[in-house]
Amino acid sequence: MPSLFKSLFTTVVLIAAAPSLVHAEQFDTAYSDDGRYIESAGSANRIALAMLETPTGEVVQVSSISGGCGGSPVCPRLTYLTANGVYVVSYGVALSSSNGLESATGAAIDSRGRIIVVGTSTPSVGGRNFRVLRFLPNGDLDTSFAGDGNTDVDFFGVDDYATAVAVDAYDNVIVVGQAGLSATDMDFGVARLRATDGTPDPGFSGDGKATMFFDLGATQKFDAPKAVAIAASGGRISIAGIAFDSAINRYRVALARFNGDGTPDTSFCAATCTVQGSYTNIHTGRRVYYFGSNTAHSDTAAGIAVAGNGDFFIVGETYANDGSGKRAAIARFAANGDYATEALNDGLGSNAAYRSVQLSDAIAQRVLVGGDSGPESNYLLLQAFSLGLTPLAGYGDCMNTTGFCFIGGTGLGDNGPDQAAALTLDRNGRPLFAGSFIASSGDFGKSLFARFTNASGPRPDLIFRNGFQ
Repeated sequence: MPSLFKSLFTTVVLIAAAPSLVHAEQFDTAYSDDGRYIESAGSANRIALAMLETPTGEVVQVSSISGGCGGSPVCPRLTYLTANGVYVVSYGVALSSSNGLESATGAAIDSRGRIIVVGTSTPSVGGRNFRVLRFLPNGDLDTSFAGDGNTDVDFFGVDDYATAVAVDAYDNVIVVGQAGLSATDMDFGVARLRATDGTPDPGFSGDGKATMFFDLGATQKFDAPKAVAIAASGGRISIAGIAFDSAINRYRVALARFNGDGTPDTSFCAATCTVQGSYTNIHTGRRVYYFGSNTAHSDTAAGIAVAGNGDFFIVGETYANDGSGKRAAIARFAANGDYATEALNDGLGSNAAYRSVQLSDAIAQRVLVGGDSGPESNYLLLQAFSLGLTPLAGYGDCMNTTGFCFIGGTGLGDNGPDQAAALTLDRNGRPLFAGSFIASSGDFGKSLFARFTNASGPRPDLIFRNGFQ
């Protein structure tokens, strides 16, 4: 499968600045002393998936561990803490080779505090499948979900790769990922599993599964969804990802939207969409987008959030034409799919990416993004924008005081790579940031979870979480 150009990094010497003025938002020192909580797994890599607030106000930090967890290459782990970040208990699940995970890629929580973890199953007869696991608040696999707490979703009998998960207003589980038709043809795949028992929801496309294709390449048709969001009205499912364009040998941003019954939402880019370049034939429930100008460069989309009026935001990264560097990117669109505005950010050393986006309230007066940056990809990043995508001055003390650049340890930087995983909001509008980092060369990866303040943001009664208010 074609791969994105790798950035060529230039070493940048960072000089410690004089103490800065007090900014509106900072690490929330009421959480785990300094706002950060680090988890490691000894002689194994630990990768952060999400930091989630439970219905009772606790925090659960979800990560995965590679190796050393039974017969599975990857196993999930849930760590529960009080609202102030005091450790309560940690649950690890040692999966067997028969129900193993090759990768874990996302996590969500429902209204009853059950944790859903998704990833890709280990190869079996018929290939890989979406793997979905649901845990009770006590860390046990929920046996009311598909009989034993985990289930597979297969589309066409070829390899499928789950990439993201969301929960709708009825606690149904929505999983997106690549649905394989063949080794050279992958489509957007979305599945909805019923909250009651984890079985495919027949009210969604008849069998609980739907697909969408872009097929920008004549022979290599690689479409890959990366993020999903559920609209507050009607349960529409919005998906952001990438599609490979073999004519320019680059990836473009691909967007799709489904109605609550699994049919394509034909009101989304009904006939055409603005700023679509040569992709005007991609419409009626889908569209292709590129950040910046229409040149032969690659883009990715890693996160999506939907406002109360249906407008939506996507985040990702945009590469230089020759792949020598990348910029973090965010764009806003109208509910009908028309382009509104975008903002690009070099970050530190022309190596920045946004990975997740959340809206602080239904009208998006504060748009929060989580990502990573740095000359060697060794800083994590939290930034805030206005509705018009102007960076909010004074939000942090990095990048001209419009964001936070932070690390897992102390000093000027980790060895890297540091990579953000997911950004969520708690009931008070405080950002909950999950990411991973490597402290020193040759070390195993660690998970970093951090909470930030919301002293100047919307009131708690206006907080817009998980697409619902």
